[in-house]
Amino acid sequence: MAISFSSSSSSSDNEVQNYSKQCLESFKTLQKNYDSEREKHSRARLEIQGYELALESLESRIIRHEKNELAWGEKYEFQNYELKCREVKNDNLKMELEKVVKEKVELKVKIKKWEESSKGLNKLLNSQMSAKDKNGLGYGTQLDEMSNKSETEISMSVF
Repeated sequence: MAISFSSSSSSSDNEVQNYSKQCLESFKTLQKNYDSEREKHSRARLEIQGYELALESLESRIIRHEKNELAWGEKYEFQNYELKCREVKNDNLKMELEKVVKEKVELKVKIKKWEESSKGLNKLLNSQMSAKDKNGLGYGTQLDEMSNKSETEISMSVF
């Protein structure tokens, strides 16, 4: 019986060894697959972390951009307001300048008219009285003074 036991045990040993070899090969294959999948998982985890960091960076940049956009919008509005104020001030100054120029022209016209009317009055006064009549009325000293002055000095003294 020992022989049959040994022969049956050797066949079962062979089977065990075959199964052991198959198990070892399957284990090695599974180990390779596991290592491969673990490496893929590690790469994927690193990529995910990289994407998360990039996403955080983009979100912070977007927030900063939005704040800058608000600040620039406020600055634009303020500068636009300043520009409008300057335009209004400029328009007011232009209107004031036009008014002053018009007034200057009107005053020059008035001065010319007064000078002409003054000349006309002096001619009229001189033509209506003779020198003797003027002296008798007390105009003698004034006539002498007036004859010394030119007509422009007389018209300027009136104004």
